[in-house]
Amino acid sequence: MTTAVTVWEDFDVPAHARGGQVTLNLYDHLAAYAPKRPGAYLRLSSDRFGLEAGVDRQPEDAEDSRSRLRWGPFAKIYRENDTSAFKKRKVVKPDGAIDWMVLRPEFRQLLADLTHGVIDGVIFYDLDRLVRQPRDLEHLIDIVEYVKRPVTGATGGRMNLINDSDRHMARMMCVMALKSSEDTARRVARRHLSAAQNGIAQGRIAYGWVRKGEHKGQLVPDETDVVVRIFQDFISGESAYSIAKAFNAEGIKPPSARTWSSTMIAKMLRNPRYAGMVSYSGKHRLQAATAGDGWSLVLFDDEGRPLLGTWEPIVAPKLWSQVQFESAAGRIGARRSAGRAEEGSTCPGPRASCSRSLTPGVCTAPGLGSQHRAQIRERRELAGHHPRKPAPPQQTGPLQALPGATLRRGMHQRHPAPQRTRRRQRVRHLPDGPRPRRHPPQDSRRHATPNSDGASGDRLAHPTPHCAERGRPGRPEGCPCTLP
Repeated sequence: MTTAVTVWEDFDVPAHARGGQVTLNLYDHLAAYAPKRPGAYLRLSSDRFGLEAGVDRQPEDAEDSRSRLRWGPFAKIYRENDTSAFKKRKVVKPDGAIDWMVLRPEFRQLLADLTHGVIDGVIFYDLDRLVRQPRDLEHLIDIVEYVKRPVTGATGGRMNLINDSDRHMARMMCVMALKSSEDTARRVARRHLSAAQNGIAQGRIAYGWVRKGEHKGQLVPDETDVVVRIFQDFISGESAYSIAKAFNAEGIKPPSARTWSSTMIAKMLRNPRYAGMVSYSGKHRLQAATAGDGWSLVLFDDEGRPLLGTWEPIVAPKLWSQVQFESAAGRIGARRSAGRAEEGSTCPGPRASCSRSLTPGVCTAPGLGSQHRAQIRERRELAGHHPRKPAPPQQTGPLQALPGATLRRGMHQRHPAPQRTRRRQRVRHLPDGPRPRRHPPQDSRRHATPNSDGASGDRLAHPTPHCAERGRPGRPEGCPCTLP
């Protein structure tokens, strides 16, 4: 007796398909995966002297964890020395949106490589070395849930973000690390404010003083002469661009760049430390410093007087104050010019009496577009780029000898640009001579000019060749027609 063939015995199942199974312990199964191309992330928050001693100790622990987990050799190692995972920066995106985020290029590269399969696992030194902001942690968790690859730590109990329980523990630890960073930032900000109120310089030492070594804070004679010259030249009418250009031509070495720039000069002009006044723009200031306004950086006492520092000033406070008023007057003039440009005029003076134009009410002064181009030329010239050469003049051809014939750019001389011309006057030729039609068209370019016989007639201000001169048969020699 033969048995009937069932539906499942009528075809073969591939071997790789039979291995597909389900498991109730999913996270242990995913954590057991041994990456073949893992990556290691190493970071140190602060390294003022650039020794990289702390970040150099982390690869040893990461390599030990990799060998005990029996992962493959590291495909990439992401190092970020002297990089904060807490401080945010203002970022303007290409679409114009503004966001505040932590700038960590290597961390962003790690996320991209893990997403695209360049690496298939990550070993980080510790969670507080990996993230300090919950936004960065959530971004990493989203990628781990998508690629299903392990991300584990070398210290701290082998935390693996592939497990849901470890992810929730990482979230709580990240919040606690963020609280610790905010407490530290608050204490540091309070210490900076106290030092500023006592007249102690905070931050980097400006140009003009010794910036490193045992003589730190003392005046440098050559640099002080340059600073005094900057303030005096600006008061005398020179612009920041002209001062920078003169310094580059004379070969004067700038503080921290290859060449001087107008931005560098303007920043020095609004620095109140050159006048011996304390500058403070820290966290405890109620209003943020205004761009281009040096007075917004000055720290005042309870009586409204500027606080003086313990260092020796380079310029007098009166000179510095005059420079701020001159800069403010220039900014107000620029805003007024911008307002007139929006209304249809780009002249900084009155429209009806513009001194830059020969025609009243018509301004030929450079507008905002030319100001923007001037700034671009300034940056290119200060960077050492040569100005663009002007286009060569067009060659004159036989067609350009005729009145009204012009050549368009990029076209051959045989193809002149089309021009609008006036319709010819229809002339009726009678035996006693030509006579124009009854109602000739009115043209503002026509005016009374004397004829050959001395009589007044309606002729063009710029006479054109007659039909006979142009070789057209059937037209009398005295035909007053015009060129097309």
